[in-house]
Amino acid sequence: LRNNYLGFLAWHFYPIRLLFLLKFFQQDWFNKCLVNYLPEKLLSDSQKKILDSSIQQLSPQELYYLKQFHIDFPNGLIADINDDRREIQYINNRANTDCYINFMIESDYDFPFITEKTLKPYLCGQFSAVLSNNLLYNHLEEIGIDILKDYLDMYVPNIDFQERVNLTVEKLSKLISSIEQSWVETYPRRLENYHYVRSSTFVDKLEFKIKQWVN
Repeated sequence: LRNNYLGFLAWHFYPIRLLFLLKFFQQDWFNKCLVNYLPEKLLSDSQKKILDSSIQQLSPQELYYLKQFHIDFPNGLIADINDDRREIQYINNRANTDCYINFMIESDYDFPFITEKTLKPYLCGQFSAVLSNNLLYNHLEEIGIDILKDYLDMYVPNIDFQERVNLTVEKLSKLISSIEQSWVETYPRRLENYHYVRSSTFVDKLEFKIKQWVN
């Protein structure tokens, strides 16, 4: 068993990440999350400029949503996580090794966009919560990964932004409410994913799909 419910690592203050952080902060399980954001009062001048720039890019709807909340983190850093980008990129980070769920946001294109973030949860035996378009999860299933959607179904309907945020957090909260039991029940499937994404079979399937896209 692990000590934290959810890990959420990012090093850019994109608006959508800010909005999810605010929504997470409202949940009673937030004190058992590992995130690498800093409260605004601890940001450096350069980080504040990035944050201000991101906020300026918000749509009127997103800006209205953001203004409903106020961040006031009591103890400085939210979690004892190294904010160095080099540390975040590796799978031995505590967000990967000490959290049940790995939450991340992938770029939303009209094709299944995959980066190293997509595969980290499976390499670490975690539940994967990737927010992207549904093509991504279709692709993961096509190449043989068990996305455990009977426990955490990250497929989302075509709804507006705020509803999407709320629905995603609702799904995460449902899993977290029974996380230890679900962790035990899914152990054989997560272990199979763990070994599969390290196999030559997986690499071959992934390369085959890439060649299909190129051609």
